[in-house]
Amino acid sequence: MIDALATLERAKRLLERLLPDMLAGTLLEAQYPRLVATFRDGIMMYVRYNEHGQYSYSIIFSGSELDRCRFDNFDDTWNVASKPNHFHPRTDKSAFNSPMQGDPEADLPVLSQAIKSGILYSKNCRF
Repeated sequence: MIDALATLERAKRLLERLLPDMLAGTLLEAQYPRLVATFRDGIMMYVRYNEHGQYSYSIIFSGSELDRCRFDNFDDTWNVASKPNHFHPRTDKSAFNSPMQGDPEADLPVLSQAIKSGILYSKNCRF
């Protein structure tokens, strides 16, 4: 069984170390449980883990419908090679292969690099 709160605490420390110049702040909301990261440019990221090994990394660009991208494994209905892990690109309901696996030490460096490079901002981003 996974300790979701401990995993979120590790994720918080990692994000703060990996993206110090881009983050305006982070907030660990234990009641949900989730980590909310606010970026200096107004983008929000929500990180979730649960005791069943499920996770999601959701990057919200604006309040417009589907103006987000998300990596998760909450459902295994998507026909992708990385199943159940999948990626929903910005403004698209479809799912594509994902390099994420729900391990913050492996995932967050990859995710941070994708954020720094700006690739996640593209509607054509694929992994």
